[in-house]
Amino acid sequence: MARLLPPESEALGDVAREVAIAASKLERWTAAARFDAVLTMAVMDEAAKSAWCRANGLFPLPDSPMPGWLAR
Repeated sequence: MARLLPPESEALGDVAREVAIAASKLERWTAAARFDAVLTMAVMDEAAKSAWCRANGLFPLPDSPMPGWLAR
């Protein structure tokens, strides 16, 4: 999400393609939603994180504690 803001100000479509998330879904992830996701996943093991991400339409990167877009 930081890449969408100044000084980078990348195009939403470009970021969405790179992180493999639909632009409409990326628009809905506010700072509060990301913070909530981080708190929710903080206590989960890998299997639970993967299940939570799949249920919420997100796909974690291999060997990452959270989805790549969330870690940025």
